[in-house]
Amino acid sequence: IAETTSTLTQTDLREGVTQTEPYTPEYYVPKGTTSELLSIAMLSYGCGLPAGLAEVEMIERMRTKRIWELEQMQLSEKCQVEKRMKKMEEQHALEWSVRDAEIQRILDLRLKVTMKMLRLREGQTDEINRQRLEDLWNRKEEEAHKKLAKLKFNNLRALRKISGKECLVERKILRRDVVKDYTDFGSQAFAPLTRIGVFLDMNAAKYEFDSYLLSSLQGVTELEDTLNRKQYNCNIRIRPKSPNDKIAVQRRRRRREKELERIYDSIQKEKELLSKSPKPLKFLQKIEKPAVRPPTPTASFESEVQDNKKLAITFLQQMIRGRHSQATMLQGKEERMELIKELRSTHALLQSEQSFIEAHKQKTLEEQDLRARLVTRDDVVDSLISELEGETLSDCLDFLTKELDRLKEERRIEAFVMLAERNRRIREAEESGMRQIEERRRREADEAFKQIVKVHQDTVDSYLEDIILKTIDSNADMQARKLVQQTAIMIDEAANKAENSRSTMDSEEIVAQLVLGFLIPEVFKQDHNNKSRSS
Repeated sequence: IAETTSTLTQTDLREGVTQTEPYTPEYYVPKGTTSELLSIAMLSYGCGLPAGLAEVEMIERMRTKRIWELEQMQLSEKCQVEKRMKKMEEQHALEWSVRDAEIQRILDLRLKVTMKMLRLREGQTDEINRQRLEDLWNRKEEEAHKKLAKLKFNNLRALRKISGKECLVERKILRRDVVKDYTDFGSQAFAPLTRIGVFLDMNAAKYEFDSYLLSSLQGVTELEDTLNRKQYNCNIRIRPKSPNDKIAVQRRRRRREKELERIYDSIQKEKELLSKSPKPLKFLQKIEKPAVRPPTPTASFESEVQDNKKLAITFLQQMIRGRHSQATMLQGKEERMELIKELRSTHALLQSEQSFIEAHKQKTLEEQDLRARLVTRDDVVDSLISELEGETLSDCLDFLTKELDRLKEERRIEAFVMLAERNRRIREAEESGMRQIEERRRREADEAFKQIVKVHQDTVDSYLEDIILKTIDSNADMQARKLVQQTAIMIDEAANKAENSRSTMDSEEIVAQLVLGFLIPEVFKQDHNNKSRSS
């Protein structure tokens, strides 16, 4: 026989879509028959199937009940009513006991689940508390270690200081404090030690000085006259405190401020020099005015005197214009005299004149070269000054720019910190709100669970109470009926016996007793009622 092997198969379907309930073909039930399978048709896979102990017990109870129903059908005769009632009571008691056991089992199961959940919850709470205590213990232990290390460090530092001071005890020489000696009555001035030797202060009377200048007012006045008046004036000069900038940024800022003040002073000095010696405007241009149109000639009849005046004025204007033209020509000649001389010197010059002109030319070139060097030197000095000023200004502006960037960065970081703090507070508020909501929901769930358990317990109690009351009522009713039936039978038998053994005298006696016990009292009662109404 070959050994069995287990092989794996791969399908296109998941387990969630596979068939989980058995196939049930179509069926029909013949008349007059009952199928036991149809009585358990409510069971399905996962809900009663595969069958367990509870389902087997239920099936057995259903079979027993069917047998009992068949037996009840056979006890349908009137003579078997009491037997049938007894069997029904037994069946009802059995069903109620089964139901009671089932309810008790459900309650026990629910109680077990509740206890399990409570134990799980208590375990989680204990675990959280244990973790918190452990964290607190670790944190306190770490703080204690830090404090102990700090105390040890401070102790060692104090010991080092004490040992350092002990090393300097013998080498330390203290100067004499005269004020302290004469304010302390236990000092050497008041209580000297005999081992020191001579005490100068003990013979102080020997060194006293007595002068007539100090013993009278006249002597003091003479002493004041001998002194110089300048000695009376005491000028105390308090030097300003030099700022002790301990921070590099403050020292750098102070240096920049001094440099800026120096540059500002130099710029102000240059402005003052420029204001004192104004230079000609470099970009000034003369705006030519348009020619004035001559006035429109008019013909007027004037006198001869006026004509002569006009002629004189016109002649004077002509002379002024001519003189102006001459002055302009003379000025242009003076300005271009060197060119004129140069043009004149190029025509038929002697050898000596040419050498003189050459020497003059060489001298002029040297002067021009010297002037150019001076101008170049001034330009170099100006360029150096401009370069130094530019470097200083660039450093200052760079420092100010960096300070501005640093300030902006600080503001931005501060804004981020404030935003983070605001978000943290909002998150804390949200978390506290969520925590409160969760705690409220937990309390509501606990209260709902308690109410549900209480309702179930009250329902079971009321159900059992109703059943017990109904059972008591039914039993009392049945017992009362039985008692009434027995009493009626006994009364009937006694009445039959009395009727059979009763004579005519007995009947008359019974009638007389009825009249005496009921009719006469009733007549008296009605008569009394009528009298009470009429009165």
